Order: sequence, then structure tokens, then C-alpha cells
Amino acid sequence: MNTKISKEKLLKVIKENRDKHRSIFLEAIEGYQKEAKINKLKEGKTIDQYINLPIPVDHTPEYNRVIRMIEMDVRINIELGENEFAQYVMDDWQWKREWVGTVSNYTAMV
Repeated sequence: MNTKISKEKLLKVIKENRDKHRSIFLEAIEGYQKEAKINKLKEGKTIDQYINLPIPVDHTPEYNRVIRMIEMDVRINIELGENEFAQYVMDDWQWKREWVGTVSNYTAMV
């Protein structure tokens, strides 16, 4: 099933999703850095040693690419398929579940 959405409305939603993603990512990176240092200090190790914690990934460029594509599209309404709607509007990307699992180690925002 396909749906038509106004370009303006679609841009608003995906920008909100991007901003929320970026905010959670930044908090998770801060939490990751603290966790890395705390774990090393608890083990009596110096801070520059290797640790094995999952690193949060920033998917902001993926949002930015879609936003730019929509901005450059000449149509007033954009037609989305089911998968595109899930990603752009519902913020349900293929990488989302793994990403939430990683960032939830370092933030309470998700």
C-alpha cells in the first residue's frame, strides 16, 4: 500500500525524528565514555587501555540524506511505500532495534 503525504508535513516529522535520534545518540556517547572510564578504574586499569563495550552509532547522516532528497523533490506531495513510511514517519529503520539495544546501555531516553 502506498500513501501520499505533503512534503512539508513529511519534512517536519522526519526532522523531529532526526533531532530525537541525535539527542539520544549524544547522551549515549556521553554515557559510553563515562562507563568506559568507570569500568577501567574499577579494574584498576589506566584509562587508555582497551575495553569491550558496544559503541553507539550515529545514524543522523541517514536522516539528513532523506531530508535532502525530499527537499530537492519538486512535488508538493510525496508518495511513500510501506517500508518508507515505516522508516521516515514511524522512525522504524532496519537498524533501529540494534541501535536501541546499544544506546539503552548508556541512556534512559529510549
